Amino acid sequence: MKRNEVSGSWGRGISRFSVPAIVASVSLLAPAAGLAQDASDESLEEILVLGKRASLINSLNAKREAKSILDGITAEELGLFPDANVADSLSHIPGITIDRTRGGEGQGVHIRGLGAEYSIVTMNGRLMATDTEGREFAFDVLPSEVISSAWVHKSVTARTLEGSIGGAIDLVTAKPFDVPGMRLTGSVEGGYSTKADDNSYKVTGVFSNTFADDKVGVLVTVLHSNTPVRNDEMTDLNYTENWSWDHDGDLGWVAWQDASNQLRLPNTFAYGAFIEDRQRDAASVTLQFRPNDKWDITVDGLYTRLDAPTVGYTASWYTIGASDRWQNVTYAGTTTDLNPQGIFVTGYEIPDFVPELVTETEFRVVDTQQFGFNAEFHASDRLTVVGDAYLSKATRDAGGKDLFIASHSVGAVPNLTTFSLNADGLPNVSIDFSNHPTVSSMADLVTDADFGPHFSQSTGVDIDDQVVGVSLSGSLNVDSDEFSLGFTDARLASLDFGIVYSDRTKDRTQFDNEHARSLFGGAPFTFADTGVSVVRPLSLDGLLSEVSGNFPGVYVGFDPEAYQAALRAAENNPNIINPATGEPYPVGYSDQDTPLFDGNSSFAVEEETRSAYVQANFEGENWWANLGLRYSKTDTVSKGWREPILQINLTSWGGYYAEQGPLTAISEGNSYSNLLPSFNFGYEFDGGLILRLSAAEVMSRASMNQLSTAVDNQYLTWGEWTTLYVGNPTLEPVEAKQADIALEWYYSDDSAVTAAVFHKDIEGFIADWQEVWPGTWENPDRPTYPVEQSDGSYVDTPFNEFEPKNLDSATATGVELGIQHFFDNGFGIIANYTAIDTESVISDSVVGVLPGVADEAYSVSLMYEREKLSAQVYVNRTEGYMSSHWSPLNLAGEDTFKSTVKGLTDASFSASYAAFESGYVFFEATNLLDAAWHSLAGRSDLPAYYAEWGRRYNVGLRVNF
Repeated sequence: MKRNEVSGSWGRGISRFSVPAIVASVSLLAPAAGLAQDASDESLEEILVLGKRASLINSLNAKREAKSILDGITAEELGLFPDANVADSLSHIPGITIDRTRGGEGQGVHIRGLGAEYSIVTMNGRLMATDTEGREFAFDVLPSEVISSAWVHKSVTARTLEGSIGGAIDLVTAKPFDVPGMRLTGSVEGGYSTKADDNSYKVTGVFSNTFADDKVGVLVTVLHSNTPVRNDEMTDLNYTENWSWDHDGDLGWVAWQDASNQLRLPNTFAYGAFIEDRQRDAASVTLQFRPNDKWDITVDGLYTRLDAPTVGYTASWYTIGASDRWQNVTYAGTTTDLNPQGIFVTGYEIPDFVPELVTETEFRVVDTQQFGFNAEFHASDRLTVVGDAYLSKATRDAGGKDLFIASHSVGAVPNLTTFSLNADGLPNVSIDFSNHPTVSSMADLVTDADFGPHFSQSTGVDIDDQVVGVSLSGSLNVDSDEFSLGFTDARLASLDFGIVYSDRTKDRTQFDNEHARSLFGGAPFTFADTGVSVVRPLSLDGLLSEVSGNFPGVYVGFDPEAYQAALRAAENNPNIINPATGEPYPVGYSDQDTPLFDGNSSFAVEEETRSAYVQANFEGENWWANLGLRYSKTDTVSKGWREPILQINLTSWGGYYAEQGPLTAISEGNSYSNLLPSFNFGYEFDGGLILRLSAAEVMSRASMNQLSTAVDNQYLTWGEWTTLYVGNPTLEPVEAKQADIALEWYYSDDSAVTAAVFHKDIEGFIADWQEVWPGTWENPDRPTYPVEQSDGSYVDTPFNEFEPKNLDSATATGVELGIQHFFDNGFGIIANYTAIDTESVISDSVVGVLPGVADEAYSVSLMYEREKLSAQVYVNRTEGYMSSHWSPLNLAGEDTFKSTVKGLTDASFSASYAAFESGYVFFEATNLLDAAWHSLAGRSDLPAYYAEWGRRYNVGLRVNF
């Protein structure tokens, strides 16, 4: 299959390299872990093409040459990936959607509708450690400048590393021999964010050189960037079952059979802004040694640091705490005999109510490292052997460093607060202070005399993820004589084989002050009483400006260090009295607020995997096929601690806390094996038309936190006698049978039309909240614990216990369409469309579509590249989808309402101009349509979460030496 290929150019015309080098970058390291595909080594004609167009053509050629269903993206130049974030680049590929972190940056990648937890991410065929609590890789820690290509494997071969039912993403770093000779590239750019109203900058340098008669090569990349981010958010609007408000006044309390029990009430919600100073540092080094034609040895290392401290300022409306003062209440939703107006509250008035103002900090500093050694040995003309070893680490040090400080105004503040839902927008909240002599708005409450301490939460986790892996793989060129299959002649071209070992340990250690969050609950004194200045007036211009709704902004923040100093200043202060004791607070009282190790929520999961594979590669006239088998053995050990519950005590503020015994170390293991067959077939017709077929059995291991021993007892705080086991160490992997049919027409060297249909039958989806103990409520095996009553006595009370289990199943069927076409006048169009139809089965009942899967996603990119100018407009649309079958609006046993996410359209523009021979200037604009994330809890007027982050503009200069 000879054809003209297109070369890219690292250096904008200064040099050129052939496509085999690009295609080889897909396969060079992959035998170590089996992720890459075969590539042609034929000598091919070069045609010089620059920049983005070269990147797209190189990716298309790799897709055409692959022996499975593959999509990918290659760098435009050395150290220049198409987007600043790899996840954003992958979103251009059919079947790929992404979720976003604050600022709209891509963080998790979803392949063919399945979440990031059902895919694996590797770098050079090696598993990447991550600071998430599961397996899903957080792409925001990785600058794109260290990546030369990214490949999404949608079908599998036996060589493909197991662990994914969605797909596998392999990130490939550049090597010095990809482009022999010396290359030095530097770039500097500055940016502006409209929402943050602040400037950003980034500096990048890349050096590559080969020497010693092209036997030794070195490539070094360094980067430093600083990006201010502001996210305006509405959070925590959750409707709950009524547990306290006797709305018709017939009993004075809420009984199970009373009309009030059927109501759904707004519990709390918050408006505010989160401001982040996102700093990245990265360095990578690759050394390559080719002493002769038989050996190719590579040693590489990567280090990145994401330092992203965040401060959030919010107004939190805890309205259910004032439900005894609700008046003029309105209702809607499902009607019942007992509630003919509807079962959920849509609006009300509250006399003399003001929100709690909150300052919260999030401490996220992530160090990610990977070090590897790879040796490729051409033992003979027929046998190639590759050995690979690596260490990957990710650490996050945030235990006890995340703060949530809440305060509310002190003293009587006469007002009338009105709440009402707002269709397709955020809830309306207005405060009328007309009866107050000096306060006309929330903006007048800005001094230390207006506020006192109320709630101080310190929490956060340390994450330490480490992966050690080794592999040995080989490829034997058999080139057998032809034999007949009846309908065609065939030959066994080659055999691939290998063994892979990995040892992964993920530690999650939590520190918090759960025992003492309300030491000074109810603002028993003002900050002015302590003599410490805590309140910081602030201005948040344009707060939530892209959505409808009337609500007051946030007018103050609290200095966390000053807040803690004020608590200490209240100790032994004769002018400040503890209302619970009538005495001054004793010295050391605030020390109880210190975060402590939380054994129940901490865990370590150790996972050891061994796999072996063999794959036969066949060829015939105009066709090829591979048939393989992979065996995988997995052993896990989950370790943690358990604090046995002794009794449940009442708190001074009306809640509960568990009195627990000493920490006891626990450990539980599991072992399972999988036999995974795979088949791929391709036939090339005349005129560049390729038909592909594939079928395979695949598996995805349970997330690390789902395998943990962690226990969540937070429900005890509110009197819900429930113990939730966050993980279950005996969970089995999720398994799937999948098949693909693809038709690809490469009608020119740089253009193609492609289509693919896929189907997945998935078994063993993990369902949370499954009962641990069998039988009915009265089952004697159900645990009981003594619970303190209001009179001080204790009553043995039965508890619920829940854990995750492999129960649910699903099917996913989809189609992917794509076109890439370049015109002779320099214009080009790239368009993709994906449609997915799913069915979710829970407890043997079809309940609808699979949560988290968008039915449709599409993208269009228009570009122009001619001589010195390159420009591109890109629009990506992900339609809305159902995020959960659960909604707080449903009555028990109903699933009428679903939680959903609204569709999102992302648009960007980029342009570059070769202003001088060795470099160019560039401009980028992202989120041109001011896209926002908007999720709903069952109705268009009931948002569950909303976030907007504004537009961003960047200008820069890149120079090649």
